[in-house]
Amino acid sequence: MMRAPDELVDRATRDGAASVVGALAEWKPKLLGKAGLVPAIVETCVGIMARADASSSRAGALFMSQPLQRLRAEEEALIKARLLGQQPPHGGAATTTTGGFSALAGGGVAAKGGDDDDDDDAYEGPTVQELAQTTLDQVALHVPQKYSLEPTMGLAVRCLRSDDQAARRAGAATIGVVAEGFQDALRERHLGDVLALLEQAARQSDAATRECLCFAYGQLAEHCQPEIVAFAARVVPVVFEFLDDARAAVVGTACYVLETFCESMDGDQIAPLLPDLIERLLVLLAHELTGIREMAAAAMGSAAVAASDAFAPYLPRAADALTAMCALEREDAWELRGRALEALGHVALAVGPDRFAPYRDAAIVSASQNLKLDSTELAEYSYGFFANVAKVLRADIAGLLSELVPHLLDVIARRDGATFDYEDDDDDDDDAGGPRMGFLDTDDGGAIEAEDGADWDDVGDGARAARGGGGDDDDDDDD
Repeated sequence: MMRAPDELVDRATRDGAASVVGALAEWKPKLLGKAGLVPAIVETCVGIMARADASSSRAGALFMSQPLQRLRAEEEALIKARLLGQQPPHGGAATTTTGGFSALAGGGVAAKGGDDDDDDDAYEGPTVQELAQTTLDQVALHVPQKYSLEPTMGLAVRCLRSDDQAARRAGAATIGVVAEGFQDALRERHLGDVLALLEQAARQSDAATRECLCFAYGQLAEHCQPEIVAFAARVVPVVFEFLDDARAAVVGTACYVLETFCESMDGDQIAPLLPDLIERLLVLLAHELTGIREMAAAAMGSAAVAASDAFAPYLPRAADALTAMCALEREDAWELRGRALEALGHVALAVGPDRFAPYRDAAIVSASQNLKLDSTELAEYSYGFFANVAKVLRADIAGLLSELVPHLLDVIARRDGATFDYEDDDDDDDDAGGPRMGFLDTDDGGAIEAEDGADWDDVGDGARAARGGGGDDDDDDDD
């Protein structure tokens, strides 16, 4: 049913078939393994991914986080506006990195048509590719590895070594999908070999394959920490190349990979990469797509924390760009505003109170204004910022507490915590000598006063034979 062409089976039947296989993997994993059914399931799922239309399929379906969903929608709106000769959303005020998005809009993507309503299609359920990825994910998460690791990784490796781009896409997507379920085996024995294969595939990949490869790198970066940091010299140059890609999802995911890497790095590990990394992120902070600026800001914050004092030479340019984003007022830019504020908090941790002083007041004003907007997400970004700034200001944070603490207590006392209404707050207890938070009054523009491996068809030369589930048979206790 899952393999059947669209014209021979309806969507509900296919969805039901995939649901049964996924449920068996989750609730009767040993049964699937002992019956010898795992190889057939894996081959079916990978085959579906290989047959998917490269122009419409998204190999990272399981990785569609909210930032990436917003980024895809924003890119599609920009491309459509340019194809129709219209003004890009918000005027396209910022610059592009490589001109790749302009190239896409110039003819690389077919227009959807003239009506505005034709992009509001109702969701009809998961695609067959998404079903295949979800099913494969369930197998990797639940079926004991003595049944699932060898057939899955063996097929993925063969696909990555293939000269066929569709097979490479499927191989890269498979690595990304199973990275969570197979993370222990990857970290302990096979990570270097897999990364070498991804690097080789990246040198000979088309645009759709690069998107799948970036998805794989993103999943490995998330689930194979901290071991993957040891391979930074092999991974980061490939990810830098992804930053120049024409697809927004590839650039955004590359930012996520860099952010995740930086979170596990120390100053010595990031030092060789820092100049090139920061320069590339500074360019992306001026990108025309808001979603890419969001993800670049997050990566910049993580890089600052990892670099610590070594971030100082880049502080003026980075902090100026982030501070400007913190002042954005458009509601569709609130997520960027929050991400930039979060990054400024990380920058403050990296450079210390004295170097951060020129940017402190503007950041605190933005954080306090966030609490007056109808957005729980912005409020959460502000709370994180205040927590980080408290570590930097230390005793000097005292001047903020008289207004911040009552506000926090008020939010805690509310049942939903979703609405911020300060009409009944008392704004008469100003602190004589400390900085004002400006929760009630930040419209006057005044400055805030403040005190100072497996055989897998012979993967790699040194790979060892896989020995089942990465441990003893106790992990089969999942009936």
